[in-house]
Amino acid sequence: MIGVSVVDLYAFLRISYLFCCFHMVYRVVTRTSKLALRQAELFLKAMHAVDPTFDAVIMPMASAADKSSAPISTFGGKSSFVKDLDDAVLSGFADCAVHSLKDMSVENVEGLSLAAVMQREDPRDVLISRQVNSLQALPSGALIGTSSLRRAAQLSVKRPDLKILPCRGNIQTRLAKLDRGDFDALILAGAGFERLGLQEDITEYLSPNWMLPAPAQAVIALHCRVEDVALRKRLMQVHDLQTADLVYWERKVVSLLGGHCQMPLAVHASLVDGAISLEVALGYTNGDNLLRKKCLLVGGTIQENLLFVQDFCQDIIQSGGAEILQYYKS
Repeated sequence: MIGVSVVDLYAFLRISYLFCCFHMVYRVVTRTSKLALRQAELFLKAMHAVDPTFDAVIMPMASAADKSSAPISTFGGKSSFVKDLDDAVLSGFADCAVHSLKDMSVENVEGLSLAAVMQREDPRDVLISRQVNSLQALPSGALIGTSSLRRAAQLSVKRPDLKILPCRGNIQTRLAKLDRGDFDALILAGAGFERLGLQEDITEYLSPNWMLPAPAQAVIALHCRVEDVALRKRLMQVHDLQTADLVYWERKVVSLLGGHCQMPLAVHASLVDGAISLEVALGYTNGDNLLRKKCLLVGGTIQENLLFVQDFCQDIIQSGGAEILQYYKS
């Protein structure tokens, strides 16, 4: 039998204590829905692929907006879904928040850093129906569920004969409403179904040629404290530069137009032969005066591109966009 002296035991405990102090377990806060939890899991999977020593625990949190069935606008728009999570990070209750970037305000949150954006997935919206195999096959007067003004504005142009009704809730809640006959079809972001492995529920992918996605759609983002330099550096390991470049311009257009997520405003950037194609759709939810504009950033410095995009946004405003934006500001 090997004896252990008091000195050896003290040394062991001392080393164990120091290990615990330096072995950081990060607290990652996210919303309570299956999709939000899955996004947090995807983030951790990506982190572990590049940094196996990254240790974290997922902390689900329900926001005030999640707990209510009232219209999103009564909570200040989609950004209300992320506010409580960001407050948890700012207070020190959590170290990092996992968000859908499209839900985040384009305005910076004081004290927080948008530390990383992950590689964008398929940004297209999708049709979900148990009755038909395409949007075109829906009969006149069919009931379409969506809470997105952006989708309503574009759908009203494509199929003005359909009836668009509000439909809130997570994916499972909305599918339940569809299955009990509240709607004939739903329109949602396809990335959520893909992340949850629900591709078989997708009836049709809607072409961006007529259904332009929301700014930063299908992008997972990480928020942490500005002062937490060590964590910010680690999160940069899953930062995708190409995605970051594209969503920068999408969010910049929203900012320049004075828009927010409760407006019928679509902005999407994509790479075309090495240049950035930036497209905007803006209109009333009944389909009236839907503006679609496109520009191409073919190079130059960020400042030169910014001046070009400012002119692009000014053209949208002068082409009737000012009246539409003003109508939805209140």
